[in-house]
Amino acid sequence: MVKINPYLMVKNGRDAIELYKDLFGAKLVDHTPFAKETGDYLGFPEDFDYENFIDQKI
Repeated sequence: MVKINPYLMVKNGRDAIELYKDLFGAKLVDHTPFAKETGDYLGFPEDFDYENFIDQKI
C-alpha cells in the first residue's frame, strides 16, 4: 500500500489526490482529533498523547 498525502492548500492539490486515487487506489486520510473517551473505548493506553497522536504507535 502506498500512502501519499499532498497538501490541499496547494494549487491542483485536489486534482493530485484524484489522480492518486485513480492510479494507486489511494485514500485521503483525515487525522481528526478525538476525545479521551473514544480512546478509552478503543483500548488506547492511559498515557496516550491525544494532542500529538499522529506519529504514535498504539
